[in-house]
Amino acid sequence: MARRGRPSHLERPAASLRQIRSGRARRLTCVSGANNVRMDLVNTTTFDLLSAGPRCGEVPSESRPRGRWLQISLRTLLLVLLAAATAESAEPIHRFNHSDRVNSVAISPDGKLVACGSRSVVVRELKTGKVVFNRTFEGIIWSVAFSPDSKRLAVTNHFGPIAIWDLASEKRLVAARSRFKRVNAVAFSPDGELLATADERLPVEVLAADTGKVAVTLSGHADGIDCVAFSPDGKLLATGSLDRTVRIWNVATAKEILSLVGHEWYVASVAFSPGGKRLASASDDGTVRIWDLSLGKPIMSINAHKNWVTCVAFTRDGKRIISSSNDSTLKVWDVTSGKLLSTLQGHEQGVNSFAVSADGTLLVTGSEDSTVKVWDVLSVFGNSVGK
Repeated sequence: MARRGRPSHLERPAASLRQIRSGRARRLTCVSGANNVRMDLVNTTTFDLLSAGPRCGEVPSESRPRGRWLQISLRTLLLVLLAAATAESAEPIHRFNHSDRVNSVAISPDGKLVACGSRSVVVRELKTGKVVFNRTFEGIIWSVAFSPDSKRLAVTNHFGPIAIWDLASEKRLVAARSRFKRVNAVAFSPDGELLATADERLPVEVLAADTGKVAVTLSGHADGIDCVAFSPDGKLLATGSLDRTVRIWNVATAKEILSLVGHEWYVASVAFSPGGKRLASASDDGTVRIWDLSLGKPIMSINAHKNWVTCVAFTRDGKRIISSSNDSTLKVWDVTSGKLLSTLQGHEQGVNSFAVSADGTLLVTGSEDSTVKVWDVLSVFGNSVGK
């Protein structure tokens, strides 16, 4: 069934692209304009214009051929097809298989390592795929996070304590018992001294990273926490909750600064912009929202995915955001216009987590299909993610 308010013939581009990739669709005829129509024939393998039809008056709807027809300009059509074909046909640099779904991935700040959380925690060299750390736990891993110096790794699993490991010696430095068996996410402060935890029990706790003891307690949410993120300067902490709100806290004073209300379901991911003036939030309601923190108001709400959104992040220049979803896609959005710039269909099942290297060149994705994939950002998204 077509979505309300959208012509039914615009509901089929994904199927057409699959046909193009498989070689089953060799030519595509497009109609451009509403009242001034030109009918062009395009080779969908090479994207060459085979023939350009003369301009004519409006084509009555009953006279328009059925099938792979799109009511957009030829130039726009070619750009869309080229971008989509690039993203859909891109091959990962590495593919790592796990025994169960992958809930969390992280790239070390120095860009050398990638950590993957599934039934076990596996840390690999990002360029070669060589395993440098491997630990199996009693329960499934919910979150992994590198310290700013890339030397430590924080891990949360379903049954055990929050653990911080020294990667060089492979020794556990800290074991902090949670009040509840499930800690959904953790995040180091930019100076590496604090570890924020997203617990299904309240209040929010921020731990001292060297001891695991509670350093800051934050009270205000009405339900458990699903995600946490520090601002670039470490002064603020964002928390996303099952109560459908995002709260912004002053870490030093433990005071709530803002309560951001608008999502219709659980908040699954939060991310500060590089300058710390904006925040992106992703929700199980399928939307991504961008907030102006100086105003405490939303700038934009994007109907980003057909299913719940699992992760969101700004690009290095702050002009775009990337989102992942249980619909198995990653998408790149323009922050100013909300326009969809590119889509990656890189997994067979939902994408639970992704991470982008600090230099913006590599992307790592973890999925319900039990795989982790490493992608070259330029090959996947072209210039849509900026510099």
